[in-house]
Amino acid sequence: METKHSIILVLILIFSNYNSANSQTIIALDTITNTKVEPFSQICKIETFRVRKFKKDRSFESTGFFIAPNVILTAAHNLYSNKLTKVVKIKLLPGKYKDQNSYDSIVINGDELSKNVIRVHSKFNWNKVDFDFGIIIIPDSIINRLKNWPKVSSFNLDKTYNLKKGDTLRIAGFPANGGYDGSIMTYEAQIGKDFSTKKISHSFHTETGNSGSPLWIENGGKKIIIGIHTYTNLATRIDKEYIELIESWINN
Repeated sequence: METKHSIILVLILIFSNYNSANSQTIIALDTITNTKVEPFSQICKIETFRVRKFKKDRSFESTGFFIAPNVILTAAHNLYSNKLTKVVKIKLLPGKYKDQNSYDSIVINGDELSKNVIRVHSKFNWNKVDFDFGIIIIPDSIINRLKNWPKVSSFNLDKTYNLKKGDTLRIAGFPANGGYDGSIMTYEAQIGKDFSTKKISHSFHTETGNSGSPLWIENGGKKIIIGIHTYTNLATRIDKEYIELIESWINN
């Protein structure tokens, strides 16, 4: 009986430390209450408003993250427009926790402006996980009006890092279903297994709203982006080829 009580005590102590956002040993779903610390301050809740041809116009919730002070990386399906559905408004809420944000929130409003700031892979279509990534390039005219905005990104795109079996994958984003309402960030970590394709399989607990969440590893003091959560148990891998494409979008 004493041994049983000792085991229970150890488990209680372990779970009581889950709110330590910088812990290297968290392998469970955790709620991030202090979103003003990096990298959580640079993970955004995204709200996009879509005009739809055969369905009611409505807003959709998702996640994205800074890769530069003026660039948000996310899933392509959060941004993609075609003849049936069009993004006409984008709201970014960095480091959201309930009714507070880590930085100023911004709104990109209008059909033409939304189109101009969005880039997605040319081969993307619905459910194409291999190509499910895109960026929002925030205009200088918006950033110049902000008082509180990041100067650098916490996350790195590293073309030289080779993923290894056993790397610890980390994810954080804004679930908006399954008991969550999109107002808080969750965080989780697990050991990676297979990085052989453009898709990364994982078993993170995700909901609607998590699409676009960063998957990263920590190496040499850097937080290196290795993928973007896109669908249940799947992420789009961000490898050397895709990093170079993203850089071309930013530089052109």
